[in-house]
Amino acid sequence: MVRLRRLPPQRTALFLYSVLVVVPAIVLGALLWNQLTSEHRRQRAAIPSDARDAARRLQEAIQRTVGELLEREGRREFYHYQQDYYDLSTVDDGRGGLDPRPASSPLVTEQRPTGILGWFSWDWYAGGDIEPVILTGAEPPQRSPEAFAQRAQWRLAFEEFVRGELLLDQRPLGHVREALDLLELESGPEEQVAVDLLALNMSPQRDPECVVQNLEKLHESVGDLQTLGVRYGDFGLRALRDGSGALRLVARRKVGIEELPRDILAPRCYEALERETVLVQGFEIDLAWLLEELPSAQARAVLARAVACHLPGAPIPDDAETTVVPLDLFELLDVEVLDPADEEMAVMHVSASTASIDRAHQVQLGWLLGVTAVMVASIGIGIRLLVSSARVSLEQARRTENFVAAVTHELRTPLAAVKMYGEMLRDGWARDEGRRQDYLERIVGETNRLDELVDKVLTKRMLTGHAPDPTPGDLSALVADCASGLRRVGGKDLGDLEVDLTQGLPSVWVRPEGLRQILVNLVENARKYAPVPSGGEPIRISTRRGQRGGVLLEVADRGPGIPEQERSKIFEAFYRMGDETRRSTQGTGLGLHL
Repeated sequence: MVRLRRLPPQRTALFLYSVLVVVPAIVLGALLWNQLTSEHRRQRAAIPSDARDAARRLQEAIQRTVGELLEREGRREFYHYQQDYYDLSTVDDGRGGLDPRPASSPLVTEQRPTGILGWFSWDWYAGGDIEPVILTGAEPPQRSPEAFAQRAQWRLAFEEFVRGELLLDQRPLGHVREALDLLELESGPEEQVAVDLLALNMSPQRDPECVVQNLEKLHESVGDLQTLGVRYGDFGLRALRDGSGALRLVARRKVGIEELPRDILAPRCYEALERETVLVQGFEIDLAWLLEELPSAQARAVLARAVACHLPGAPIPDDAETTVVPLDLFELLDVEVLDPADEEMAVMHVSASTASIDRAHQVQLGWLLGVTAVMVASIGIGIRLLVSSARVSLEQARRTENFVAAVTHELRTPLAAVKMYGEMLRDGWARDEGRRQDYLERIVGETNRLDELVDKVLTKRMLTGHAPDPTPGDLSALVADCASGLRRVGGKDLGDLEVDLTQGLPSVWVRPEGLRQILVNLVENARKYAPVPSGGEPIRISTRRGQRGGVLLEVADRGPGIPEQERSKIFEAFYRMGDETRRSTQGTGLGLHL
């Protein structure tokens, strides 16, 4: 026969805690740990491809931005590259007449777009006879005097650069077409532009009388010819150094304008229409914008946090944990570099390191351990509270059981006595007056005992729901009144009580009935558990002043005392040491509680 042994509550709680908390927490933590570790290994393995993908995204972003800049500038009309220009809508005054006043070029009135320092235009055919046109756009209104001075210095240097290095290649006129590669222009798109518009904007004259009179003569000369072809080349980028050794990046395009047929002679002011015109136009790109501001802005927009962008000239990480991908901006943008040594100035790098991934992994593991610890602690506290609550409930049930047993015992004994003496009186067993009086006294005593039991239960209920209402009084006087009733039990003075009261004590807040109940309970407990033998030391009630100025009430006996582990429970309701079914002493466990 197998006999099952029930575990104690503490071991049961530990077993439940292990099964319900520790084991699932370990399993779940191991699974999450494995998942995080696998993801960390995958991210480390993907670092080289992540670096290449990041470099590709940054490359596409820079190409797109520079391409949009070149495309936007490529849509500008060639005649905007001068201080002012004519438009057919502005020449016609609306009344059938001509208004020859030109409009200011947007390259003069508008602020420069981001990345552009200024524009230039030069007539190749004219050679060194005319100066190149340099346009710088409108200056911001809040520009400082120092900025204006710097801008003027830039203009002088750039004009010298355009004149000496970029455009004025003094070759024989017969080599013009070869030098400018006009075959490229011939393959480009051609636009048909009104002869009037070409004549007005290509004329170096700005004399209104000359322009108006000769425009009418031009109409007579060209007859039915209304338009001439204009071909725009694409912008090309070239990096070269100026006379001071500074590197400059220039975008250039060629514009070819068809000449008038040889049998048509243009009037004065419009002789430029009689020859094929080749214009070299373009603008200077801000190298600081291209090599620093643009890559930094695009890197913040397209690169992940674990990927870093290193601008040209910046130090590059050199360790086994970092993958570095070079990015040559000049090669990327198809920039023509005359000096190979200048190519290194535009090489930037994109790097991806496992350091940030390792740090993030450590943070994740820390969070996992923290959450696991909090979860284990929370569930453990919950189980502990549950076990504690169950223990309290069991203890309360045990106390209630003891109380029911004690009350049953306390009720049964006086009721049995009352019933017995009542029946004896009814049946006439007590024939003399003395015996009948004794029976009546016993009935009254047992009835008082029942009354005290009911009073205790009612007092507990009253104290639970209502605050006491004490009044000031003399503690020694109140104790003396109570002690006189405590000396006698059953009409006899037991001689086991001694009273030592200090007079002149300060008044205290007290309920006389409560004080009486305290003394009755303490003295009864002393008599119950430590009866004074004949000639022994009596139970002693005393009042005195305390060390801190307070007033003390003491009840001392020579009983066996209360075990230390039980002392914290003796003031709880219905608590009595031991098993109530085996107890020989009377009581309900309410005396000390009250």
